[in-house]
Amino acid sequence: MRREPLALALLALVPAAAAAAASGPALTIYPDADAGAGYAIVRETRDVRLRGGAEVLRIPGLPAQMDADGLLPDFPRAAGARIDWQRVLAPGAGGTAQLDALLGRGVSVRGPNGQPLAAGTLLRVDRDTLTLRDASGQLELVREWSAVSLGAGEPVPRGAMLEIALGAAHAGSYPLTLTYPTRGLGWRATYTADLAPGADCRIDFHAAASLSNQGGRDWHDAAITLLAGKPRLAQQPLPMMRLAVAMGANAPALPVPATIGDYRSFALPQRVDLPDGSSTVVPLYAPATLACARRYVATIEGQRGVYEAPDLGPPQPGAQHGAVESQLGFTAAHALPSGVVRVYGAGIGNPVELLGEANIDDTPPDTHVELTLGEAFDLRTTREVTAFAVDKAAGHADESFRVTVRNTGDAARTVALREFPWRWRAWTLLASSVAPAQRDATRLDFPLRVPAGGSAVLTFTLRYELTTGSP
Repeated sequence: MRREPLALALLALVPAAAAAAASGPALTIYPDADAGAGYAIVRETRDVRLRGGAEVLRIPGLPAQMDADGLLPDFPRAAGARIDWQRVLAPGAGGTAQLDALLGRGVSVRGPNGQPLAAGTLLRVDRDTLTLRDASGQLELVREWSAVSLGAGEPVPRGAMLEIALGAAHAGSYPLTLTYPTRGLGWRATYTADLAPGADCRIDFHAAASLSNQGGRDWHDAAITLLAGKPRLAQQPLPMMRLAVAMGANAPALPVPATIGDYRSFALPQRVDLPDGSSTVVPLYAPATLACARRYVATIEGQRGVYEAPDLGPPQPGAQHGAVESQLGFTAAHALPSGVVRVYGAGIGNPVELLGEANIDDTPPDTHVELTLGEAFDLRTTREVTAFAVDKAAGHADESFRVTVRNTGDAARTVALREFPWRWRAWTLLASSVAPAQRDATRLDFPLRVPAGGSAVLTFTLRYELTTGSP
């Protein structure tokens, strides 16, 4: 072990300067379809001291997943700085990245047996040598060390190291603005809908933003703007935290919605800390009570025709049994960025039970939203083909069906039975025991009222015109 004090005149041997954060960063965070795969644009300012002339500036604590190609450093004109090159060292690069992140910080160095060797400001890191400036202003070279410690409570910088080789016309302290894209930061909207008990369908709707930081750096005191939409990026489920927003005199400030180009944006009203590896949830809108509607839908024939030619094959033998989907519909009061909606209802002995969840796409305001929550436990369908006949001389084929819906629940339900006539594109409804509520060129919807603890039956007949539209 050797400690070598150096004269202050040897400071010129230390070619790298360190930069400290001047203020909290500004982050524009893009939607994150998959946890940890997000994208953000960062703008941050570091205070740097330039000696004048040629030097290498080292800036630690940048995100491990930053895009080095997109980095834009900006010195004030007064510095007269000319950038010769810049490089980003990933964590662990060169074997000294963790120590490089401590440049400019006060540290203590210990030897192999734990004995103190030196204390001061860390100025330079080589593979086997540390350069420090002690409290008296002297420089020290420390070799054969085993541990470097920060002061108690000091945060350890994380992430990548930026090196900038530059020539500065004027010495002094200057703010350096860094703008760069990075991965690992993303957000998605998360919604909860509390279904009120009773015959009238109403939901208490809560909207929040879930911010994920998996980028390899802690963010402190960050000004955040969330971008909503689907911008195209050249490079290409978060855990839900239920967030109740109290309204009234002490209600929290809410994000300010705006428009950026063709996208929506939400500027958070307060600065936020985003530790690495964290998920942070903030309110997006004030809670609202919305009218809703419950629907039950059964696709009794899910095969859609390709229509290359009429399909006159025999029907599938026997009865086909199917489930009934439970749906919830409402009209969006605000623009809803894509995300997950979780619907809750009261259970026995528990006021909050999850009824189901569904993804929604970006939804403009005043737009109907339909959520499929799952399969209704007490509703089942049975579908049978009761007749099938082909009359080639007349140029048509007739097919008749019987659909039975059983309801073992304690409340009557109206089930929309959805049929896709699949044998050929030219078809008509010859007869039905229940008039369809909706029909188009490819679909029929029959509303069937099913009593509690009972069943109901739909019968109908389709005719396919084999000559119309045939190839």
